[in-house]
Amino acid sequence: MGVRSADSSRHLTRSKTLARACSVMALAAGIVASINVAPASAASLPVNGIGAIACSGATGTLSFALPLSSSGPAGSDTATVKIKFVGCSVPGGNVTTSSFDGKATGTVVFPTQQCTTLNATNAVSGSLAIVWTGKAGKAKLNASTLAFTSLTGVQSGQNGNVGFTFTHQTATGSFGGPLSGELDSNASAATFNGTGNHECHAPVQAKGVKSLKVVAGSLATGIAIAPEGSCEGAGSLAAQVTGTSVVAYVPKGNWQTSTTGIDVVSVEGASIHSTTIPTDQAVNSCASNSITGQTVCVSNGNEVYVLKGTGLDPSVPTNPLSDSASGNLGFSGGGPSTVDVSMDATHNRALIPISVGGTGGFQFLNLATDTFSTPITTQDPFGDVSEDPLIDPVHNLILSASEDNNFEAIDVTNSASPQFYENPIAGVSGELDSTSEDCSTGIVLAPAEFSDPSQVAIADISNAGTAPEAVFTPGSPGSWAAPEQVQSPAGSSLSAGPSGSAVAQGTDTGVISGEFGGDGLTEVALPTDSGNGAVPAISSWNSCEVGNGFSMGDDPHTLTAYQSPNSGDAIALLADGATSQLAVVDLTQMLNPTAVPSSGNVCTSGTLPSGVEKIITLP
Repeated sequence: MGVRSADSSRHLTRSKTLARACSVMALAAGIVASINVAPASAASLPVNGIGAIACSGATGTLSFALPLSSSGPAGSDTATVKIKFVGCSVPGGNVTTSSFDGKATGTVVFPTQQCTTLNATNAVSGSLAIVWTGKAGKAKLNASTLAFTSLTGVQSGQNGNVGFTFTHQTATGSFGGPLSGELDSNASAATFNGTGNHECHAPVQAKGVKSLKVVAGSLATGIAIAPEGSCEGAGSLAAQVTGTSVVAYVPKGNWQTSTTGIDVVSVEGASIHSTTIPTDQAVNSCASNSITGQTVCVSNGNEVYVLKGTGLDPSVPTNPLSDSASGNLGFSGGGPSTVDVSMDATHNRALIPISVGGTGGFQFLNLATDTFSTPITTQDPFGDVSEDPLIDPVHNLILSASEDNNFEAIDVTNSASPQFYENPIAGVSGELDSTSEDCSTGIVLAPAEFSDPSQVAIADISNAGTAPEAVFTPGSPGSWAAPEQVQSPAGSSLSAGPSGSAVAQGTDTGVISGEFGGDGLTEVALPTDSGNGAVPAISSWNSCEVGNGFSMGDDPHTLTAYQSPNSGDAIALLADGATSQLAVVDLTQMLNPTAVPSSGNVCTSGTLPSGVEKIITLP
């Protein structure tokens, strides 16, 4: 046998090392690609636009195959539609282009060729394909398909002229969900009621109405959607969504530890390098504003840190700030002065639950001025606040389900004069521990810690007014009631009972988890319809375990959720108690029986498959 030279041995060693490195890289790439959270390279691929879109103008034409006339036949007529929507924006979504356009083309079939089309609600068919010029980071946006079932002809639109309006027509692709809008022409009602060439209602008309020139209009999401990071319970974690990138802020502290620092890691994309932001005090909670890019984090004491990227925001002169907390509050998981933080990106403010001399309260931080409001003291009968309260920017409510099983709603439309409404929840075997909501539908959740099997209070606060819908009765304090129930999802059994909860806004999907150990979570599908007086219910769910040696963190709950700007799926983030691992779980796929087979609403494999979760090692 020949003897290898030193050079050839070194060459062979390098080759083996390179081969092993390539194998590891390929394996890692496969793991990342298998979950529907896109890697950095996917930024160049088209993605669905996410968030509430609003377009301020429209121009174009509606051309009728058969001219409309007062004496035309009752048969159907097809309009060819070419519209350009302009001045479009998506505050708090994944679209990074501040103002963009959409070019819409398609056909709409009307039930008649008569002029009544221009002054009635018509059952129609057809659709428009809308191509958008906006981008999510470097990624182009997928087109939207807007399907029409109803159009209302108006004699006097927003510009005073003849046109059409539509409400809650279904869009798929980008900005999926209900869209509403208006298309206004350059012709007045008098023109169509007169005797000219475009006369429509006189008994004799040779030419009829061949087309409408659209000179004004609008397009908007038919339901309000909270910006990413908003309408989330004030738990420990924050997800900052910017374009196609998602960054997680993970405090190293909790209510019972003095560990300082905040871990920052990329979850989707690669906008930052993983790092730890140093803090002089233990931080228990963070919340991110997806519109401004700021993240607010709070300590167990009075410190309020305002971050930008991977450090303190240099535009804030005094950083950290100090809130007005005094004394301590007692929870099952600790006794902080400052409890945690929830974000309201719509109004550029953070809600900070605090102790007001030992009684629960709330304080707003105005992020435009870096100033605090006067504290609001709870009217809860025992002075309690939720472990994870939230601020709902759509309904202007603070929602706080507390451990005394009272669910408080505070109307802060005028935050200087808040209105309190209390609702004691009956039939709970544990303690309401956290608060979460789908702000677009007004479906609220509050899991009951220590319940086994899990119990979750669920209510519908939308379309408030008179029963059977939600009713808010003024008083000192007032009360509220709504279609509600305490539901027990079969097969859900979590460490310390269901404690943390979160909703991925815009997906009608939520998640509940345990705490103080364990690795279980339960995905829940929420109602897509609301405000009709019906008692809401979790329609389907699935319970699984994270595995990988994961052990759920302590209070405040180490859980949050968001909608992926790349796949559009609902994603949950969970941090372990040692803040060494961040689990990224695709909730949408968790309910897909092909991706996650289950029996009795429990994963048949026990733990989640690799294609539905990934584990990120924290710094």
